[in-house]
Amino acid sequence: MPARRVPTEIKRRTGTVNVTREGRRPPEPAVAWVPMPDPPDGSDDDSSRVWSDLKTVVDALGAAAQSDVPAFRNLVRLQLLLTQAYAAIPVDADLVLRIQARVDRLMAEFGLTPASRTRLAALKTPEATSALARLFN
Repeated sequence: MPARRVPTEIKRRTGTVNVTREGRRPPEPAVAWVPMPDPPDGSDDDSSRVWSDLKTVVDALGAAAQSDVPAFRNLVRLQLLLTQAYAAIPVDADLVLRIQARVDRLMAEFGLTPASRTRLAALKTPEATSALARLFN
């Protein structure tokens, strides 16, 4: 006996509906994209450099919202800690591996790995919605 078909409405709610079969585009994300803030005042040169490097990449992807700023701060801290752990002599391999695993997970959340970029949907900018589009939606 074949598997029972899942109703389209349930697929819509879970986000697994096949858009090509629906004949429509997926709904626009509700969250608006915002650029990541500049490095905090009082940051040392290394942390400012790491912050600026990651900010450039995340902003170019256009996939971060205001609610992502705390996770971005953690990513910067962990990346800086990883850099310092590699520079330490002798290198604590266990510490480096644990930090690297956390950095990799956070980078995937921000779409900074090749595999995560395939699943990434860019957020729309607040200016992208025109008055005409708002009228018809």
